[in-house]
Amino acid sequence: MKHFVTILLFGSIWGFIEATVGGAMHVIHIPFTGTIMASIGFAVLYAALKNGLKPSHLFAVSLVAASFKMLDIWLFSLPLFHMQVINPATAIAMQGLAAALILRKSTGLAPLASRMLFTASLSMVTFNVISLGIYGWPTHHTNDPMGAALIQLPIMTIVATMLSKGYDLIYGRINLSFNMRWQAATTALLIALTFLARAYI
Repeated sequence: MKHFVTILLFGSIWGFIEATVGGAMHVIHIPFTGTIMASIGFAVLYAALKNGLKPSHLFAVSLVAASFKMLDIWLFSLPLFHMQVINPATAIAMQGLAAALILRKSTGLAPLASRMLFTASLSMVTFNVISLGIYGWPTHHTNDPMGAALIQLPIMTIVATMLSKGYDLIYGRINLSFNMRWQAATTALLIALTFLARAYI
């Protein structure tokens, strides 16, 4: 039960950030929005590990976060299989799957950076295989594979690593796994705030 609530919490944190920060960045057309948001997602997964979740739990965290994208179907009357919903949700899920296979807690900068690089690479490849090969939807990565490999992937790795190491620095002062009731209340609040935010972004 404790792990279940923690999975919901970190999935809700990620989903809330995607729906609010990510939504606002898309609206004002900030470059590399997807890359930045993916980096934040990996940092959230790393924080989940630091707060007691096992690597095998990370895919479930990503599914919770991806489910927040489904709110757009209801809020904006979009078709169930809409590219603007399904593709981001798939990308988030593939981040969690890759992290479950590769990402681990690390005390050193170089080991963490290398794991982030391989995690980001695997998630990027699997997402694009699914998007193009199964859905038939080209992505920015498939349209510009060199840019994805030489620009977006390094940015994603560096930002995710720096955010994760930053979390390491404050980890001793934040214990999200301490109180299960607090986690459940925070999760409910994040879901409610996401509904409100998406109505305006």
